[in-house]
Amino acid sequence: DSMFSGDSEVAGRAVAHLRDVVETGVQLPTPLFVDIGDFLVKMGDGQLTEGMAILERTIELAKDGTREWEWLIARALQVVTLARIASGELTASLKTMARNPRFLPQVRRARSNAQQKLSELHADARARAFEVVANVCDLELAKLLLSRGETETARHLLERSLAFSEHGEESEGRDRVREILARL
Repeated sequence: DSMFSGDSEVAGRAVAHLRDVVETGVQLPTPLFVDIGDFLVKMGDGQLTEGMAILERTIELAKDGTREWEWLIARALQVVTLARIASGELTASLKTMARNPRFLPQVRRARSNAQQKLSELHADARARAFEVVANVCDLELAKLLLSRGETETARHLLERSLAFSEHGEESEGRDRVREILARL
């Protein structure tokens, strides 16, 4: 089922996932935690325009340089969401899209500039030594390229992502990368 289904049950599962992340010990600043939760609930409940507006506000507020981590994480959520829309991984029903006409331009832009946005985010993450975010960019760009039939470039990114993931404790991401590589 789609993240953008307009189904409150999907939104509830998204919030439960966020709770699971926090229980792993990840320390999220309170404003960012609240914004991520609001974003997930809005998107999961089919309020796409409002969900993306939350991230845009967070990005704008965190631009001042003192909240660099929040700025980067909010951008990552925004860019990954748009990249998944561009690849077709995330979809919305016609009913949901009809309720969100201001979201349609973002969908059109996502299809044309998702790769560029992922590359920019990757560079920003690496420049700030946020390797986890850079790795997420590698994985998302690989999935986008696979959706476009660019298998060899995607394979290189997946192998780089897997090499990074081998050093961490989190196995879900590593398993997901291995699964995608096995299908190539």
